Amino acid sequence: MSWTANYTQTEDTTSGTAQRCAARAIETVRQHAGIATPVLPPHFSSTHVYDKWGNRCIEHGMRESGPLGEDTGMQRALQAGGFRGLLVPAP
Repeated sequence: MSWTANYTQTEDTTSGTAQRCAARAIETVRQHAGIATPVLPPHFSSTHVYDKWGNRCIEHGMRESGPLGEDTGMQRALQAGGFRGLLVPAP
């Protein structure tokens, strides 16, 4: 069993305290890929964690919509992965 399959199998989307933790998953991928310092666009903060579409990962597994917030491909991918409902508009 791979670490990604293990992550998927242990997800609990019904519990408020055990929602998917996108930031943890992203950091796990970086660790397994040997990425110590991610390269981010200049307008992104190194103190935040972003998914592959530039959505900022915030508390309780939520994602704050990034520069591709209206992109239908990104929305379809998040929907397929079960994350679409966790995307909130940026302030």
